[in-house]
Amino acid sequence: MLDSVRTETEQVVAALRAGFPALVERRLADAFDIPAHEIDRVLSTLDPVIEHGGPTSGPAVTHRVVVDGASLAAELLRRLLSEQEAVALLPPESGSTGAGSHPGRVDVAVLVADFVIPPSRYTRWLRDDVPHLPVVFSDRVVRIGPFVTPGSGPCLHCVELHRTDDDPAWPAVASQLLGHRSPLDTQLLGAEVATRVTRLVLRHLDASQPILASTQLVVDAATGGVRRRVVREHSRCACRALPGIATARDDHRVAASRTRTG
Repeated sequence: MLDSVRTETEQVVAALRAGFPALVERRLADAFDIPAHEIDRVLSTLDPVIEHGGPTSGPAVTHRVVVDGASLAAELLRRLLSEQEAVALLPPESGSTGAGSHPGRVDVAVLVADFVIPPSRYTRWLRDDVPHLPVVFSDRVVRIGPFVTPGSGPCLHCVELHRTDDDPAWPAVASQLLGHRSPLDTQLLGAEVATRVTRLVLRHLDASQPILASTQLVVDAATGGVRRRVVREHSRCACRALPGIATARDDHRVAASRTRTG
């Protein structure tokens, strides 16, 4: 119970009833020109009946993110994502159904690699309908994207097929590069890439439409400049027909509908 209620105190009580963020609470003394000790007294007295983080704030939404990779850039990315309130980092084996895995829904997977990503690292995300973003360090550039949404747009195999069209020797070169470390995985470039990827992941989680759905960001290691490269679905890729992915289910429903309607 409050004794000797003054006009200023009534203003504080009115503000409490309206609800406000904790940051505003710390500025009430300045807003109403009331001594700080008076604010503290009112808040202390009413604390048992104050509803902290009430209905106006809404429930916190946590998105589960996996960073798959063992490099300096991958560690920097994990550190940045772990600092985001809306993100819960899961181990790389999460979401899989294999032995020793950690089952559970994964909202986004980020695949960090040197030179090339083996198919075994991305096909499981495609199969499980998990959006995934590749981050590949080569000898001169870092390629980010496309942000693969299973059933919509190109997959990472589409990217490899297009690259093979441009350079028929690429599959042989890629096999030789497996296991090699990129010289670009430095503190400076790793921090730049990790920051950019963190923003992309957060935008993807918040967006109503896909981010980088058919686009690669190519970061020049020497200058830091970024250019965009359009990536399309490849006609020889079977990603849209893989069992279990979103588009396969949609195509099955369309086919069934056509069969019923004749």
